[in-house]
Amino acid sequence: MTASLSPRKQGLYIIAGFRESDAGAIVQLFREAYGDNYLKASIYDPETFIAGNRSQQLISVVARTASGEVVGHVGLSRCAPSPKVLEIGQAVVGGNHRSGGLLAAMMSIAIEHARGALECELLFGAAVCNHAYSQKACLSLGLTEIGYEMDYLPERMFVAAHGPIGRVATLNYARSFAPDNDTDVYLPPCYAGNVRDVVEHLGDRRRFHEADASAQPGGESELTVGDMPDCDVVAINLTHAGAEFETRLLSLEQEARSNGRAMIKVAVNLGQPEVAQVVKVLRSQEYFCGCVLPRWFGSDALLMIKTFGAPNFAGLKIKSERSHDLRDQVEQDYLSVVAARKAVAA
Repeated sequence: MTASLSPRKQGLYIIAGFRESDAGAIVQLFREAYGDNYLKASIYDPETFIAGNRSQQLISVVARTASGEVVGHVGLSRCAPSPKVLEIGQAVVGGNHRSGGLLAAMMSIAIEHARGALECELLFGAAVCNHAYSQKACLSLGLTEIGYEMDYLPERMFVAAHGPIGRVATLNYARSFAPDNDTDVYLPPCYAGNVRDVVEHLGDRRRFHEADASAQPGGESELTVGDMPDCDVVAINLTHAGAEFETRLLSLEQEARSNGRAMIKVAVNLGQPEVAQVVKVLRSQEYFCGCVLPRWFGSDALLMIKTFGAPNFAGLKIKSERSHDLRDQVEQDYLSVVAARKAVAA
C-alpha cells in the first residue's frame, strides 16, 4: 500500500513520487494559482505534504522539469475508514506549464498508481457546484456522479471572485476498480433505490439485504468525529450506532451549533443490520440523504446531511442529466424530512 511511484517521462516533464524537498515548491504552486483562497488553509503549510506523505494519508504525484523544478501536483488522499478507498484532488500546475496536457497526464498516472500499487478499490472525486469546469474534469477521468454534499463550502471562500453566492455544494463522483463486494449491505427501504442506482452506475455487484425495521441499535456507538472549521462542517463516520446514539447525536449537534458550524454530515454504515432504525432517527432530526458512498466502510454508506439553514439548491450550477436527476432526488428528500418534522410538531 506504500509502493512508491516510479518516474515517468511525459514530454518535457518527469512525473514521479514525492520528495520532502518538494513541499515548499508545491505550496508556492497553490499560492500562485489560488492566492490565499484555496479551500483549506493547511495547503499553505509545507508540513501538510511532508507529514501526509510520511503517514501515507496523502500520496503526492509530482511533475518536475528536466532540471528538477516542481511544476505540478496531484494528491491521492485516504478519505474513508476503508484503506482501499482514495480521493483524487489537490491538483495544480504552474502557470507556464498549463498547456500541453500535463494535468491530464498527472491525473491519469495518479489513477493508474491508485488502482495498481496502492490497491485502491474505489476512487472518489469532488467538484464544486458554483461552476461546471471541475465537474467536466471528473467525468473526463471516468468517474460517475453519486450525489451531493449540500452547503459544504462557505461563501467566504468564493466571495472575492464570485460575489455573494451563498454556501456552495460539492458534487461527488466515484470510480470502481473492484466490481464484486462480498460484504453484506443492508438497505433501508426509503433509500434502497438510491444505493442500487449508484452501484449500477459504477458497474458493481453487491450482496444486498433488506434492512430489518425491527432491528434496534445496541451496545455503545462506534463513531469518529471530525471538526472542519475551514468549512464550518462537522463530519461523523458512524461505524455502529449504539443504544445511546440519538442522545449522542443531539449533543454533537448542539456543540456544532455553538461552535458556529453550518452543516453536519454523518456517514452511516450500511453493513449494520440496525441501519433502518438509524436512518429513522436521523430523518426525525431533519437529516436528509445527500449521497451514497460506495465501499466507505468496506460496506457502502449513506451520507446523511443536516444544514442549519435552508440548503442552497438554487445556487447549484450543474450540467449533466444525471447531476440534475440527483439534485432533484436530494431536494425532494430534504423537503420530505422537513415536512415530516413539521407534521410531528403540529
